[in-house]
Amino acid sequence: MCELREEEEHSKSQVQELESRLAELRSQRAVTPPQEPPAGPSKVEELQKELESLAGQLQAQVEHKEHLRRQNQKQEQRLLELEREAKCQGQQAELHQQILHDMRSYCAAISGVRSQTRQLKEQLAQLQNGFLRLVRSPARPAPSLIRSLGAGRDTSPLWALSSHL
Repeated sequence: MCELREEEEHSKSQVQELESRLAELRSQRAVTPPQEPPAGPSKVEELQKELESLAGQLQAQVEHKEHLRRQNQKQEQRLLELEREAKCQGQQAELHQQILHDMRSYCAAISGVRSQTRQLKEQLAQLQNGFLRLVRSPARPAPSLIRSLGAGRDTSPLWALSSHL
């Protein structure tokens, strides 16, 4: 962009210089009596053509610069859209990571609950087997046996059971 400005300034200064030279030549022509016209194009005509050429070049540069400016605006807009999309995707990735973390925590908790459930089922099966052995045994269970089954638990239901046998 800076180069375009410099070129434009340079072109403008050339145009101004040519215009001033053209004005000088016109004033000299008005002061001096007309002489025989030269065989080729006059100096004024040459300068006029050069001036027109430079003006055309300047116009082309201005149009090119405008085209580049529009392209730059489109690219900036696209960049902003991409930045917004990237930010949105980053937020979604963070959310997915949190969900994944939560799911892993839930799976670990469920695994722990399953393990406890399995242990409780094993304990229940042991207690049921013990109870069935007590109920099916022909002799009355000894209080020491009932105490060992209770081992720190409330054994009153076992004593009540043994009194009914």
